Amino acid sequence: MNRARVPALAVVALALLASCSLFAPFEAEDAAAIDRSLHKAAAAAQQSHDYGLALRYFRQLYTANPDDLTAALGYARNLRYTGTPGRAAQVLEKALKVGPEDTRLMAELGKVQIATGRSHEAVELLAKALSLGEADWRSYTALGIANDHIGQRLEALQAYQAAQVLSPDNVAIINNMALSAALAGDMEEGTRLLEKAATLPGATAQVRQNLALLYGVGGKLAAAERLARLDLPADLVARN
Repeated sequence: MNRARVPALAVVALALLASCSLFAPFEAEDAAAIDRSLHKAAAAAQQSHDYGLALRYFRQLYTANPDDLTAALGYARNLRYTGTPGRAAQVLEKALKVGPEDTRLMAELGKVQIATGRSHEAVELLAKALSLGEADWRSYTALGIANDHIGQRLEALQAYQAAQVLSPDNVAIINNMALSAALAGDMEEGTRLLEKAATLPGATAQVRQNLALLYGVGGKLAAAERLARLDLPADLVARN
């Protein structure tokens, strides 16, 4: 009786093993599909400027697989966007040990270094990323900002001009060029550039308020007040 049961048990065991081998690939494919969907959702949230949601998605991806460099990049970028550049630096420094030649990670770490007050290091890292990788207007703009922070005005201007070649009439680039000119003492050029930026599609309240500030510094108080009222409440405009 026992001998008769052994083959039966063996058949059951074989059937169970066969089931595992059949179902395991489907589970792996499901996991990969979920991973792809989460990456798409994270990218879409970032694109729509919902950085808190993008951060949650990228954190989930990064926690599941810290060696996923795209997840690490997205996680760090949205940490920076949401005001946690110190943690972003930790994520990027760890990721660069996995992908030391990844210029996306280098460029993002350079931007994080600007946010943490390490602009000298940012200049070196952004220049390296641009020399090894594809030209990118955001990285050139960040390089300009970092150079402005350390007083290298000519190098900052050259970086902004390189950014403009890649993205002409870009409000963000022109805004930073204007502030750079103003910092260098050329208020006329700074005002001219901001006047141009304020007329372009995509001009933000920040651009208009920067222009209002330069108007005010230049003694054009009526123009400064008129512009400030577009975005600020009347009592705040009066105090300013």
